[in-house]
Amino acid sequence: MIIEDSIFERKAISRYLKKAGYNDVIEAGNGEEGLKLANLEKPDIVLLDLRMPGMDGMDVIGELKKNHRDVKILVVSIIRNKKVVDKCLELGADGYLSKPVTQENLVEKIKEILASSS
Repeated sequence: MIIEDSIFERKAISRYLKKAGYNDVIEAGNGEEGLKLANLEKPDIVLLDLRMPGMDGMDVIGELKKNHRDVKILVVSIIRNKKVVDKCLELGADGYLSKPVTQENLVEKIKEILASSS
């Protein structure tokens, strides 16, 4: 699942995932929509932006971990501040990538996160 308010970023990430063989990609344009879809779809991993209108990514991490303890979360954000990265990991994110991402580093990080849970 991708939760990202920028349609350009969301579609680019979706294309990367589909090219890598991840065909069941769910997209949400904001945190509230993402949480609703997560309740319905039960994703294995959520790729999450931090800066979004309404509910920001940090709040989404907290809600996801409260309601779906086993879901893996990869934050994908333009923010490169170490304190922000540390806070995301403390809240329960399983990884952090700085934008812009490439297909290679995105897919590698997803595989790493999913492998750590098996």
